[in-house]
Amino acid sequence: MNKYGVIVHALGEFAKMNMNCLDFTFLHVVVVLLCRSSKAMSSRPNKRHAGASSSSSAPKDKVIFTSSSMRTKFTKCLNKEYLGTRCYDEDTMTDLGIHLEIQRLCERIGAHPLLKLNEPTYIALTAEFLASFKFLIHKGDRSSASLQFQLGNEDRSLSLTQLNNIFGFPAGQEDETVTQEELNEFWFDTTGFQTPFVGALSCYIVHPVFRVIQRLLGNTIGARKEPSKMLEVEHRILFSMVHGKRIDLGYQLALKFARDFKTASVICTGGLITVLAKHFGVALDLYSATPSRLIDMKHLKSIGMVKKDRVHGMLL
Repeated sequence: MNKYGVIVHALGEFAKMNMNCLDFTFLHVVVVLLCRSSKAMSSRPNKRHAGASSSSSAPKDKVIFTSSSMRTKFTKCLNKEYLGTRCYDEDTMTDLGIHLEIQRLCERIGAHPLLKLNEPTYIALTAEFLASFKFLIHKGDRSSASLQFQLGNEDRSLSLTQLNNIFGFPAGQEDETVTQEELNEFWFDTTGFQTPFVGALSCYIVHPVFRVIQRLLGNTIGARKEPSKMLEVEHRILFSMVHGKRIDLGYQLALKFARDFKTASVICTGGLITVLAKHFGVALDLYSATPSRLIDMKHLKSIGMVKKDRVHGMLL
């Protein structure tokens, strides 16, 4: 007999001696209801410990905060919108007959590793990185510049040379001087417009190879939700490709990381941060992944860059 049966039995014996039958029946019903209520409450999960992981498996997306300000920044960053980094699709560009030309131009400045980038986004890792990221550079001296951040619950640091090496970009090279007049002339040559190129629509670019490269840059070094407008850094990199001018891609990427926390409402740089996480050996299986997106045929159609022609098939 369990403890509830003992209570009922004892109260029953007491009722036989002191109560009539009706009182006993009422008392019995009350005790049964109390027992059921007690059982139901004991079977409810303890909310305080709900979702706790066992000691044998680490919880997903766990970030350890080094300070209250870090926690505040992380929460603010986590509340932004996140999209998987949109990556270059070699098969699509090969089908369109433009891959080799894109590759050749990217190789001129060492940007070709971007053509192979295809990593998922880990939102918690990305928020941790951006919330803690600091780009320290003294009086423009890039040789002593330092990137400091937390990633995978560990403090990390990189020089610009190390950052370039991780991504496979040329390291230790200074940007070659490019005048505003040269950039304006290049914009006119590629679009036929004499309007300012900063903030202008990228669809003004006539050559399909240049348009795809701009879209590649707008989803990586200038990563944003919809790179339909040309940024100055994208125009400068495209100019450098065509004219073979040196440009420090790691430096531009570091500037992008520094801006994301402050100005970006939509974060699209997660795939790039995953490259860093892999370099440092972060256990990615402990974090939830968001897949990458592609600059593929479907995407090019959606932005009106590729149209279907009944006779000649796909036309740029």
